[in-house]
Amino acid sequence: MRYPLNSARKQDGFTLLEVMIAMMMLGFGLLTMAAAQTSAMKMNSQSQFVSQATYLAQERLDEIMMRPTNDPIFQASGLVPALTENDLQIPGAAVADPELVRYDRRVTVFLNQPANFQITIAVDVDWKSGAGGVGVAEVFRTVRVQSVR
Repeated sequence: MRYPLNSARKQDGFTLLEVMIAMMMLGFGLLTMAAAQTSAMKMNSQSQFVSQATYLAQERLDEIMMRPTNDPIFQASGLVPALTENDLQIPGAAVADPELVRYDRRVTVFLNQPANFQITIAVDVDWKSGAGGVGVAEVFRTVRVQSVR
């Protein structure tokens, strides 16, 4: 049977162009979701490091605040070498590679700040994350917790 040129034929299914456009849109959506997932994992890892550093700083600050006012660390301003620690790790921390993150903790005492007869205690916790290998830069970060006594 011959169809006349001006008659409309019934169309079943999709054209190749429609299928290609749909596949391209699906692929773009999946790539976007994969990039978002990678970014979320990276941010989760960084927040874990900040939480651990804050824990270390707050732990030391609480310990210092319980000391009596006549304790030797409150007699002079400046860095307190006796309370400086390097290469700390959180016990039982769930870090994928413990070699990547080490924490350094420093305590600084400021006498007569913010006013006379007051002492400001600052605890700084530094760490570097990143292996420093090819394409991975080491990033230095610091968390500071302080209190006035």
